[in-house]
Amino acid sequence: MKIIQRYRRAILAPVSIVILLCGCTDLVSSRSPRFAEHPKNDSDFVSVDCERVKPFFESKNITILVDRKQATAEDIAKTTCNGMCCDRDTEEQLRHQARADFHDLIHHHSRSLQGLLATTADALRETVTMLARQSENKTLTLFDQVYRTMAVSSRPSIKALYQAMVDYVSPSNTPDSLQQPLTRDMLQERFIEFFAKLFPIAYHGAVNPRQYEQDFTEKFKTCLYETMEQIQPFGDIPVQVAKSVSKSLEATRVLVQALTLGKTVLDRTDSVLFSGTSPQQEACYAALLRMTYCPRCKGIGPSVRPCSGFCTNVMRGCLTQPASELDLAWSGYVETVERLVVAVDGRNDPLGLNAERAVRQLDTRISDAIMHAMTDGPALEEKVRKVCGRSELEPSPSSERSVADAAGGTGKSSSSSSSSGGIEMHAAAAAPPSRTLPSQLHVQLGNFLASVVRSRTFYGTLADTICEEYPDKRCWNGERVGETRFSEQQRQQRNRTRDTISARTEKNIHCEGHPAEQRIDARDIRTKISRQVREIRYLTVQVG
Repeated sequence: MKIIQRYRRAILAPVSIVILLCGCTDLVSSRSPRFAEHPKNDSDFVSVDCERVKPFFESKNITILVDRKQATAEDIAKTTCNGMCCDRDTEEQLRHQARADFHDLIHHHSRSLQGLLATTADALRETVTMLARQSENKTLTLFDQVYRTMAVSSRPSIKALYQAMVDYVSPSNTPDSLQQPLTRDMLQERFIEFFAKLFPIAYHGAVNPRQYEQDFTEKFKTCLYETMEQIQPFGDIPVQVAKSVSKSLEATRVLVQALTLGKTVLDRTDSVLFSGTSPQQEACYAALLRMTYCPRCKGIGPSVRPCSGFCTNVMRGCLTQPASELDLAWSGYVETVERLVVAVDGRNDPLGLNAERAVRQLDTRISDAIMHAMTDGPALEEKVRKVCGRSELEPSPSSERSVADAAGGTGKSSSSSSSSGGIEMHAAAAAPPSRTLPSQLHVQLGNFLASVVRSRTFYGTLADTICEEYPDKRCWNGERVGETRFSEQQRQQRNRTRDTISARTEKNIHCEGHPAEQRIDARDIRTKISRQVREIRYLTVQVG
């Protein structure tokens, strides 16, 4: 008995997912509602009575014959449970019920983990969006107050740049299909385009500060666009900014996509691997019938629950094959996600993956670029003259129309725009204090790590987790009400049951008669996890 107890302690590894989001703590119990503790009733243990279990079967919409005195020993021997209260038709209904219960049980245990992944992914998107909108507001204010002659003309480019950053971590750019419509290279191009459009505006302010109402001719602006890389009016600031922001947002995007894929994989695993009618699954359902409903068919009351050892044996038999196939890939996935979270949330940020830091510095870096061009005004003007000639201005009437077009038809300078409230701010982003969001994000990611680390062995310990609430004494051991203790004959029978399920599983994985679509679905899920593990590791190296 001591050996058995030590063995149970060694194999029972409870997995509890603790979700701590936004300062709230929810402990998600591993106990399934369908298998909740029944009130104790001593009469359930001492006698067989079909009348006693009739209400239980009625709750399942199953009708039983309370008086089966006409049933012969041969009739009873043909049933799985060998009980007086259930005939073969009743057992068939219970087999389907056991199958449904099992699927619900698996989903119950993965649902909290799915919720953790989905909620964290959504929170990351929301935080990046909020940070981007705050930075956008600061940049618009900067132009309105400091670079007033450039404010109206620059506003469309500023808004387009920040919208691209928001789109980069949006659901459409982080699907579980691993597709990426807006790539990192494309995001970098958006930054280069922004500075290219800023060049004529900044150059105009540097060489023609008193003629801000007259725009350059389209021909001259086109020359400035095309030669920006050669002239480098902003030094290497545009390249630095494009690389740093795209690098940090790519790390966040990969993390969000990884979390989204993890949720999808868990959900698909619930519906694919633990459903169907393959021989090994049918053997599993028969074992589940013996564990959960055979006591009722023998007239044993509902307060008698399966013994923990018997439950563990049945669950391991049902889950060994899918768990062994998924456990290694899943643990690798979780481990890599952990490392990426640590990198993205890094306070010292040695790899430059912290999106908060990069986005918060963006308005300052844009200002640095403009100041670089203005400070270097005479030398910059000389470079431009060599490539594009002297600056060409539109006639005054055309300039008014040009400014009006840029201002959305107002025809007013940035000064009048400011005084009339023309600058469009994101009100939702302006409310929180400057340090509130990163503090929330840091706490949230820390809590996510504390929870997700427990899920590394989710599939490997699922059988033990399911059965950890079941009793050791006065319980159903598969043959009678007793303890989690078996005679040698019962132990051999138990092992044969487990081996039969495992053998059928192993055989049907390789045999020709195994349903092809089931093999494909299972492999597809494993491939998706493994593929995401490889992609996350690859991108972690690349962004570093």
